[in-house]
Amino acid sequence: MNSVLIVEDEIELNEMIVNYMRELGLSVATAYTAEEGLQKIATKNFALVVSDIRMPGLDGLQMMRKVLCGPGTHPTFFIMSGYSDYPLEQVIDLGAAQFFEKPNGLLTLFEEVQAFFVNRLGNM
Repeated sequence: MNSVLIVEDEIELNEMIVNYMRELGLSVATAYTAEEGLQKIATKNFALVVSDIRMPGLDGLQMMRKVLCGPGTHPTFFIMSGYSDYPLEQVIDLGAAQFFEKPNGLLTLFEEVQAFFVNRLGNM
C-alpha cells in the first residue's frame, strides 16, 4: 500500500506536495480541510497522512487524534506547520511520527516520505 493523503488548506502548497509525491510513484489523494481528510480516511486505507496543523475548523492534530483513537488500522502521520501553537514534543506525544516546519522543512519532508516508503516497501 503506497498511498498518501495530503491534508493542506493552502491550494498551491497542496498541489506542489501532491506533484512531488506522484513523481515518487505514490498514489496520492488530497483534502483541503481536516473534516474532508477524515471522510477520505474513512473510505480508504492510507499508509501515510501528511497534514498541516492550522486549518479552518478542526486542526490537523485534532484530525490525527480522531483517527488514531478510532478502530481499525491507522496510517502514519507526518505533521507540518508554518506556525503552531503546539510544541514539537506535544505533536509527537499526540501520535505524529514526524513534524516539519513549512516552508523550510519541505525538502526534509520529501526525503522522509521517500525513506518511509523505501523502508516500508523495500524499494520505490
